[in-house]
Amino acid sequence: MHSDSLTINRLIWKKKLLHSKKTAPEAEESDQRSSRVSVFNLFKRDYEHYDGVPKIKIMKSIKSIFKVDETIGVSKFRFYLLRFFYLVNALLLGISVWTEIFTRKGLWEPLQGVAFSFWAAFSTLAILGVLYPLKMIPLLLVQFSYKLIWLIIVAYPLWSANHLTGSSAQGLSEINFKGIVVDLIVIPWSYVLKNYILKPKKNK
Repeated sequence: MHSDSLTINRLIWKKKLLHSKKTAPEAEESDQRSSRVSVFNLFKRDYEHYDGVPKIKIMKSIKSIFKVDETIGVSKFRFYLLRFFYLVNALLLGISVWTEIFTRKGLWEPLQGVAFSFWAAFSTLAILGVLYPLKMIPLLLVQFSYKLIWLIIVAYPLWSANHLTGSSAQGLSEINFKGIVVDLIVIPWSYVLKNYILKPKKNK
């Protein structure tokens, strides 16, 4: 009985082994078919989600948005991001500044008047930035520079002396620091380097 049991177990094991050898190529072939189908689907027109446009074209269109357009020098994404940034400056900064200017009662302090005059001019010129995003990049460089200088000469000494927290400069320090970060993200620095710093001089 014991030998018969061993014989039966061996037969079952051999049968499973033969079955696995047959199914392995079939599984590999099935994987190849599914991969071919998935690749084919990229080129197949998708009427359910993309109005008949193949997925591969959708993917190429998305990639082209972030690719540098040689005709303008930046990607389309960066170009429209600049426009949006100018618009935000023109609206948010312009509304608060010009409202303060037109509703102000009494005389201005000289330095306070300088600050509001600068912000008013900046918000007005930002409207031109919406129309000409790349030509008005120097305006963003001015914004980046004055915030950076202010943080260095005003906020940093207070911070290093542990006097920034609770001071009158704390709120403006936070605003300018966040503004610096946003400027670093939005400004196309490679374009600035190429067109304003490394631009070859024209022969006179």
